[in-house]
Amino acid sequence: MQERRHAAVMFTDIVGYTSLMGSDEDRAFKMLRQNKEIHKRLIKRFGGKLINKMGDGMLISFTLASSAVNCAQALQLEAKKVEIPLKIGIHEGELVVEGADIMGDSVNIASRLQEISASGGIVISGEVYRDVKNKPGIKIRFRGEEKLKNVDEPLRIYEVAIGEKERIDRIKVFKPSNKLYYLISGGILVIALAIIVYMSFPDLERTSNTDNTKPEKIERSIAVLPFINLSDDPLQEYFADGIMEEILTQICKIGDLKVISRTSSMKYKDSDKLISEIAEELGVSYILEGSVRKSNSRVRITTQLIDTENDLHVWAENYDRNLVDVIEIQSEVAQQVAFALHANISSEEKENIETLPTRNYKAYDLYLQGNRYLREYKPTENEISISLYKKAISMDSAFALAYASLAGAYATKVLRFGYGKMMLDSAEYYAKLGLLHDESLAEAYKTLGLIERTKNHMDLAISYTQKAIDINPNYTVAIANLGFFLVSKGNFKEGFYHLKDAIELNPRDPEPLNFMAVLYYFIGDNEMARSYYSRSLELEPDNRFALYTYSMSLEADQAWADYKNFSDIVLNYTHDTINWYWNHGILKYIEKEYKEALMDFENSNNPLHVADCRLLLGDTAGAYAIIHEHIAHKEKSWNTRPGSWADFRISYDLALANILLGKSGDACQWVKISLEEGRDFFYQIITNEVIIENRSLPACIDEILEAHRKDIETRSSGYKYW
Repeated sequence: MQERRHAAVMFTDIVGYTSLMGSDEDRAFKMLRQNKEIHKRLIKRFGGKLINKMGDGMLISFTLASSAVNCAQALQLEAKKVEIPLKIGIHEGELVVEGADIMGDSVNIASRLQEISASGGIVISGEVYRDVKNKPGIKIRFRGEEKLKNVDEPLRIYEVAIGEKERIDRIKVFKPSNKLYYLISGGILVIALAIIVYMSFPDLERTSNTDNTKPEKIERSIAVLPFINLSDDPLQEYFADGIMEEILTQICKIGDLKVISRTSSMKYKDSDKLISEIAEELGVSYILEGSVRKSNSRVRITTQLIDTENDLHVWAENYDRNLVDVIEIQSEVAQQVAFALHANISSEEKENIETLPTRNYKAYDLYLQGNRYLREYKPTENEISISLYKKAISMDSAFALAYASLAGAYATKVLRFGYGKMMLDSAEYYAKLGLLHDESLAEAYKTLGLIERTKNHMDLAISYTQKAIDINPNYTVAIANLGFFLVSKGNFKEGFYHLKDAIELNPRDPEPLNFMAVLYYFIGDNEMARSYYSRSLELEPDNRFALYTYSMSLEADQAWADYKNFSDIVLNYTHDTINWYWNHGILKYIEKEYKEALMDFENSNNPLHVADCRLLLGDTAGAYAIIHEHIAHKEKSWNTRPGSWADFRISYDLALANILLGKSGDACQWVKISLEEGRDFFYQIITNEVIIENRSLPACIDEILEAHRKDIETRSSGYKYW
């Protein structure tokens, strides 16, 4: 009878044993006897099973790859003590046992890996590496891709270090400080546009580098690391990622747990960091890791919950199911984790967790594929995701989660790629359709919050977003959005606490840090704003939002030397020549070199600043012609505007243009409108606008701005003690 099982297979062999037999038979037999004794003792210790002995070679199987590697390390250390030149190869895969015969690619590959190992060395395959890379005490070096005998495709080969401490070099690509500013800027309205686009799209995925700011560990806190794809097909990576994300989503619904966001967890995909290091960086007490193997109509999901304080397994489970049953596993895992951590689950939370999104596996698989393309955040991939979501819905017309993701894809077209109202209406339609099928759909409420904020309906945006958080207490994107919506509305204190929570749950994402920086910029504490931008830039050095708004805080403090010294550095990060010309123009303007500033502003497409320079150089007719043309263009834009939160960019230009023309009444009216729409952001950019530094403002504008300054002071009272 044939038996098939998944195993880690280790092949060991004594180097030069045949030659030794010919030259010193007694020594050879003694070495063989010692080798067998060492193997017998250590195989038992690490839970292995001796499958076959072939002279001086041995074939051993282990249930866990980590056990195989730990055993191999112990074997080499013991062998070196008695001068046995051992070499070892380990592979993980299917083992076929039929009577006395042992077959399968795993045996062949383990044997070939042993052959290419150096004396005293351990060579492992990529399959083993994926399972052990985060395990304490196992240090690994990538050797390269190699073609092995009788193996069709080249394999990624790794070497395990024996008895030596791994050296980790950490290079800080960008570490700003108050003494070392890196700088940029951009025309105020160009920066405003960058900020608006960024704020409109809080679901961006970002890569990050090492961050020195490590959160404190929270009791009953957990991170779910990316699951390893053990399927033979690397294209099934989306499936492994999708299973991990859906399990994470279910765990997030348990309010008694603090759950690190997907964005922060995904930073550790393919990471070689130890579990203890990851736990320290994320500030969690527990980590859930796992693997997914999809084969034909079957799937095997392995999960293990680890206590990061002592690296002990709190709970582990293997789920061998038919693919059609895979959706149920997510609910089971979430509830098992809660039970293992003694977390309370309310009846409402239990109902939400146990509600299956669909019972149609094919629809579910299309949905997971759609998620993979949506997160590319590129126009072509966005269209593919929309097509996949629609196919999923065609297979299950009640698939609420697919409707919510489809809504998110349409919202992305508007907020990320600049599509108009029709796409926004589609996003709203599908989000509400999803809620008709499942009123506990947090994802749909989050998207509706973004849509209403885009329409400048802040109260409704806040209401929808709060509803998403009520359903999913660990929904970090929604928590960060709510914090920023509250800050945008002027509720600094409440917004602060939501952003603080978002940073705690999503410590590896620049976005909540940027939002918190904006809060301090609105308040007028630019030094504190820069401290948060610095943390953001440590995670993502080329984050344009952080770079641009950091520069605005320096403009507000008139830190021109720093501004000048680092504008070229920022150009290297952003490759944005238009902003570089703006930077240079501002510096020349401040130095009253208006001819040079004029050329730079022309190159950066800032007509009002061009007009201002012409006025200062005596070209009144040329300046007025530019201003009147600009006013006509902006008034047309105002009259055809879509009614979005970004409208104050138009009203700001019209206010500035009328200030240059000396039309006090019109200027005051546009300042009032801008302040209503842009609130604290508008106040900060106009009070730091270089154009108005050379002229007196109408008394009505001074009064409006002074009243708002006092209002900010009142709303931010005592903020240092929050």
